[in-house]
Amino acid sequence: MKLLMENWRKYIAEEKKASDIVDMPDTIKTFGDLKRIIEGVLQIYKAVELGKLGEDAAVDAVHGIINALTGGMAGNVKNIVGAVIKSKDLAMLAKTTKLPDEDTIASPFMSMFNIDDDYSKLMDNNLENEFINHLAKIIKNVDDDLPLVKFNANDILRQFIKDKFQLDCADLDGETGVASTIKTDVAKTQAIQLAKTRAAAALKRGTLGSIGLDE
Repeated sequence: MKLLMENWRKYIAEEKKASDIVDMPDTIKTFGDLKRIIEGVLQIYKAVELGKLGEDAAVDAVHGIINALTGGMAGNVKNIVGAVIKSKDLAMLAKTTKLPDEDTIASPFMSMFNIDDDYSKLMDNNLENEFINHLAKIIKNVDDDLPLVKFNANDILRQFIKDKFQLDCADLDGETGVASTIKTDVAKTQAIQLAKTRAAAALKRGTLGSIGLDE
């Protein structure tokens, strides 16, 4: 988070021309600040249309904003931030959960929305997509005053697993230990659910004994 603040202060200092025209926060501390940044980018584009800001200055300003948020990283991280700005939808940050840790390690901001690689390994595509949609709803409805330092995608995932599978891993120490336990218990829970589903279907067909559940 400290690195994010430093990157943003550097951007504000270097892009005075653009920041004189648009309303940008001096620091990035809350979700409300992030929304102001997105609105600020739209103001930059509008300023170009009105002739108040040259295209080169506008491009430099937008690139500076993206670099401040991504820690200068390119690739998927930059694409996600660009998509967030273009769509004006912070909820798209939920897609960061799919990225490996190495993609976000240089960006404290993006790391907040990423989940530990150990967690990623335990989820199949369906469960991962379900969590991304869940996280997107949380981001979309988050209070503007919520400090960014209090947002943690790993914590949200643990609560999501707890609610969905009735598994509480809060007492375990370390991300790897938690992920390992979740992986084992989720697989067990899913197997039980699958067995129950098959049993119900077999019962309707009158073949319960054939799957060993007739006692």
